[in-house]
Amino acid sequence: MNVESSGNAIGAYIVGECESSDGVCATYQMRHATLGTPYTMKVLKTPSHDGDEVLQLARIQASLRHPNLVDVVDVLTVEGRVALVLERIEGHPIDSWVGVYGPSLSEIESVFRGIVSGVRRAHVEALYFVDLTPQDVRVHSGPDGTPTAKITAFPIPVGHSLPSTVDRTSNVYALGCILYALCMGASPGSDAPSVDDIASWVPPRLRRVIEGCLAEHGGQFRSCEQILEALDSGSEPSLEFRTLGIPNLGRGVLFSLTLTASVVVSVVLSLCIVLLAGPSATTEHTSDHETPAPVARPAESILPVEPSPPAPEPRRVVRRPSTPPAPPPLDPAPHDAPKSVAEPSAEEASPVEPPPSGSVSAAIGAHQLLLMNDSRPYALGDVPVGTYDIMASFEAGQPLSVVGTVQVSAGSTSVLSCDAAFRICKVRR
Repeated sequence: MNVESSGNAIGAYIVGECESSDGVCATYQMRHATLGTPYTMKVLKTPSHDGDEVLQLARIQASLRHPNLVDVVDVLTVEGRVALVLERIEGHPIDSWVGVYGPSLSEIESVFRGIVSGVRRAHVEALYFVDLTPQDVRVHSGPDGTPTAKITAFPIPVGHSLPSTVDRTSNVYALGCILYALCMGASPGSDAPSVDDIASWVPPRLRRVIEGCLAEHGGQFRSCEQILEALDSGSEPSLEFRTLGIPNLGRGVLFSLTLTASVVVSVVLSLCIVLLAGPSATTEHTSDHETPAPVARPAESILPVEPSPPAPEPRRVVRRPSTPPAPPPLDPAPHDAPKSVAEPSAEEASPVEPPPSGSVSAAIGAHQLLLMNDSRPYALGDVPVGTYDIMASFEAGQPLSVVGTVQVSAGSTSVLSCDAAFRICKVRR
């Protein structure tokens, strides 16, 4: 009987349908028999001596604990073959996600930043991805509804069948191809992507990142840190809608019509203001003491010209000294009259809102804990929103090292639970 058939039990799990199969492994849906939690299972095709190496890679992947890397939940043995139980990612590969949802540029940049952050986490541990492609990244909706990327491929340490051509720069090149797919809505294919093919609506900042990652075009980026610095170096106004084929055509037309209608309304309002203000503007500055100039009559008039009345004698204007009149005496205020209190200005009345932050605390397990974001250390407590590396030491005199990652969102409360035996720290919400 085939243990991997749908409906059969393997340990505490129930096997579901087979999703894909290649020469290395087969991928199945599965769920926990008691809890009903969905998972994904990858089963090696044939028993081999590589089982121990796969188990070691699974342990390494489980220790990374990053929000943009897939988590390894369990390791099983199926008829002598190694099977990995992974967290279930309900999402789309990059090209289909772009085609179906038509994301804005701000969403594209947010997803790409998460992918770079996940690769950077692997590089901290000297782990590198082999042949990382847009198909190895799935995009799903996070807890707050924002799109979040998960890298489903496993990074490999140096010395574990890692090709000599795989290193930081090869992963940076792969990130350039992934950003190309996010912007263009399709994977580059087998040929090297051409920067000249990028659509004109892509901001120069993202174009520079793609050019900096692709070595064939003289790319100068050699690390994930350089990519993040390039993304932070400048900002252009992002377009909310754009056209990437048929699925997004409606949104692009809607944006164009809205923009055209706004321009027409602005022009019509401007013309109305000019026409209404024209006559009043010509008489507004006429002085009260000016006498209009006499109108010259023609030499030969049909009607008799009546003699004009004599001009009135000019009145004498007596100018008094320009001394301002004395103010009237003020009534003495009673002793119990309330004193006037100056109302605070709008700037004083509205306090400055602090930047969004979340709380990070520790439960047990470590001798010393510290958070690190972009080479800047943070103590536990309230910290700004962002992704932090957890730096910890488990013995006195031991140097700090990266043992995990915590994602801090606005108003979130994260509790770190550290295991000294495995030298990792997990996040509990």
